[in-house]
Amino acid sequence: MKNLFLFFACSVIIFTSCSEDSENLPKNTNEKVITKSSNIEDNQMLQFENMDSFKATLNKLKSMSKEEVLSWSKANEFVSMYKLFTEVDSRIDNVKDAEEYKNLRKEYSSTFIFNDEDYYDLTMYLPTKDWEYSKIINTQGEVIIGGEIHSFKDLQDYNDYKTANGNTMSRSFEDQEITVFADEIVINQCGLTSNHKKRKFHVKSNWDSLRGCVAFSLNASSKFLWGWKALSTKYYCTGLGPQYKPLWETNEIPSGSTYWVPNFPRSGDFYIYTRSFGPEGRQLLRVRV
Repeated sequence: MKNLFLFFACSVIIFTSCSEDSENLPKNTNEKVITKSSNIEDNQMLQFENMDSFKATLNKLKSMSKEEVLSWSKANEFVSMYKLFTEVDSRIDNVKDAEEYKNLRKEYSSTFIFNDEDYYDLTMYLPTKDWEYSKIINTQGEVIIGGEIHSFKDLQDYNDYKTANGNTMSRSFEDQEITVFADEIVINQCGLTSNHKKRKFHVKSNWDSLRGCVAFSLNASSKFLWGWKALSTKYYCTGLGPQYKPLWETNEIPSGSTYWVPNFPRSGDFYIYTRSFGPEGRQLLRVRV
């Protein structure tokens, strides 16, 4: 109890607007950063007066680009799980050999999730059911709401991750999945050089009965070391025809994300592509849900 008292006694209000760059960032006078008496950076937590202010800030973060989210985190002197994930993932991208990769994997195995079932899956996964929460929780998965600590680190291993992502949709349908490999298209026409690592993306459309709209399960990955590694990227969907009218596009999102599109037709043919493939690499997506 004494430690808990000291914990809350060390709170410091830091959420202020310090520059023009912060004008587009979420402002919430109820936001605080709590630093534990140990003053360990990884134990910092954002504090919200109530659930409404927490959700309001989370919704604003959802609409931001990756760069904006990281700037918001920096402005608040706060290391979110998303920020750490981005940094570690970048380090993994730059490893020189298998030994260096394995050392990084071992170092962060208690913070993030790795697939111990598939030797060729070299991806690092977030331990949250909804990846958006990683932008607002600390590296331990915690945040303070209404004076209580809440943990959103709700996935412990790859089985949990697989189950959570497998249950995202209410039901599955046939002929709704496409898997596209970069070497199946003219690489130089989609913005990739001929010596670029092979890439692929996978799309699945379903009807989400709980939300009452079409949902897309989006995955992208590239060749890495001896296997595949998931990519964070943007996805674009257009109509058919010479104009290829844009229908929706995402911010940069991690592979394995679900994207809900209100009022999207439950039946029709469309084009879809990722940022690295470019519009020249668009593929036909048939939606029949």
